[in-house]
Amino acid sequence: MSALGLPPKLRLAPLWPALAAVLIAGTLLWHLLPRPLPAGTVAALALAAAAAAAVVALCLLWLDRRLFRPLARLVAEADALAGGRARRVEESPVEELGVLSRALNRLAETAETQFAAVRSERDHLQSILASMSEGVLVVGPDGRASSANPAFRRLFDLTGEVAGKPVLELSRQPELGRVIAATLRQGGPQSGQIELHVPERRTLLLASAALAGGERGAVVVARDTTELTRVADMRRDFVANVSHELKTPLAAIRGYAETLRDGALREEETALRFTERLLWQCRRLQALLDDLLTLSRLESLADQQVTPREPVDLSALAQRAVETLAAAARERRLRLLVREEPLPRVPGDADGLERLLVNLLDNAIKYNRPGGEVQLRLAPSGGLAVIEVADTGIGIPAEALGRIFERFYRVDKGRARDEGGTGLGLAIVKHLAQAHGGHVEVESRIGRGTTFRVFLPMGGAEPPPAAAAASGQA
Repeated sequence: MSALGLPPKLRLAPLWPALAAVLIAGTLLWHLLPRPLPAGTVAALALAAAAAAAVVALCLLWLDRRLFRPLARLVAEADALAGGRARRVEESPVEELGVLSRALNRLAETAETQFAAVRSERDHLQSILASMSEGVLVVGPDGRASSANPAFRRLFDLTGEVAGKPVLELSRQPELGRVIAATLRQGGPQSGQIELHVPERRTLLLASAALAGGERGAVVVARDTTELTRVADMRRDFVANVSHELKTPLAAIRGYAETLRDGALREEETALRFTERLLWQCRRLQALLDDLLTLSRLESLADQQVTPREPVDLSALAQRAVETLAAAARERRLRLLVREEPLPRVPGDADGLERLLVNLLDNAIKYNRPGGEVQLRLAPSGGLAVIEVADTGIGIPAEALGRIFERFYRVDKGRARDEGGTGLGLAIVKHLAQAHGGHVEVESRIGRGTTFRVFLPMGGAEPPPAAAAASGQA
């Protein structure tokens, strides 16, 4: 049966029942005739009955083809239209049925336009939801999920069908269930925050609202704020660390100044000693401010994706860095060795790369043992220029290797401050390497020493003048 309650093929006057009616009428007429019948009457009646049956059959066939079959097709098309399948029908030659078929065709065109608009709106909405970075979950009035976009599935690591499942079955997060339950109960917007640990650690901000337009239910939007939370934590830690780093030398400067004011200034030897300490603390403050400004400039260039580029001779920079720190190495009785292999010029910022070399060498000198060794090696490797600084110092614990490039992180806080370090040297090294499209690696063994390797892309730059001259002479 169709949606309209009619059979798929309409037959208002079937052929065989009509023929049966003709036979019954003939039989009754036969019994009503007087007996005996005149000669030839039986034959005439039989012929008349056959002729009548033939006429009735022909009339019924004509009606079936001209009226009933077209009408059955119209009924079928109307049934299809009611089921959401709009299609045109063949126009009937019968005037009345032709009017009906034209009306159905107009109705089909209107329905098709409306169906197309609904499909377009549905596809547009699905495209928007699929392209959103925020996760969206729609739930019904019973708290069961209705649909979820790809971002929500990714954030909550969902697989398979979600429709019809309770929210707590999708995610074992009580805060998510609380936000949805409160929205369904109160009909107003709600918010919350959850921490996910699977598939990875994330911080999600939840915002929900009741569905509008007469529909009952709620929609929940989950926004990944992991990066924003991390940046906020970094800023808070940075302010705390800077305050702490400034507080120590400022307190020392104030103490020395007050001591001098209270009478130590008249004692020449004491005054000279305190003045030297004041100058040392001032130099420490200056170094800290210089490092902070350097980090700020590097981060600004990274945000703008603009880093000065010029052909840089790493060998010349290495020689200048070694000369800068030669006195500090001699003071600690350290051997400072340089090993070089021919390298082309590297595209980059000469001042920044020299600062990178100085920071690595200074770090190796400060945390070395007396009579030890610091080795600087320059070599090519697979299209990259490798800067390697190795020392024979105290080494770095394995649990600290992942944090040594953080701002203000110190393995040995007391020793680092005694050495005058700011805690920003390796952070600057990492940012400089990244600004040049490279990266830094470190390996260390307690009591055996530490090796830092900086990998920089060479980018097909020309060789330095010495290498070019040697090549020409060869």
